[in-house]
Amino acid sequence: MFGWLKWGKPAHPMADLEKVREWVAALPGHDSARALDKVAGWLGSIDQIPKFSLRQRLELIDLLDKAANAHWRKLAEEYISAPHLHGADEDRLWNAAFGFWKMLGSV
Repeated sequence: MFGWLKWGKPAHPMADLEKVREWVAALPGHDSARALDKVAGWLGSIDQIPKFSLRQRLELIDLLDKAANAHWRKLAEEYISAPHLHGADEDRLWNAAFGFWKMLGSV
């Protein structure tokens, strides 16, 4: 009768921390730009669900930030070490890094 009063986890894939850890483990190690794009998308989905508690949000943000750290470093090294990147390659790296940091700062 009062099923709508339940205060459990929100019905969102990101509410299951173990599942998110599995996703993080499956991030492409060879393509840091793609990995950062995925993490930025996940961060964006956290922000869209108002039922996440502050604790849930902070745990997810911390997990995703730590997961992206190695990819960010690899991407930055690739960007800096290749000064003669062509337009599309440079844009891809820049946009992945910028998109991740922008999303991380907005959640």
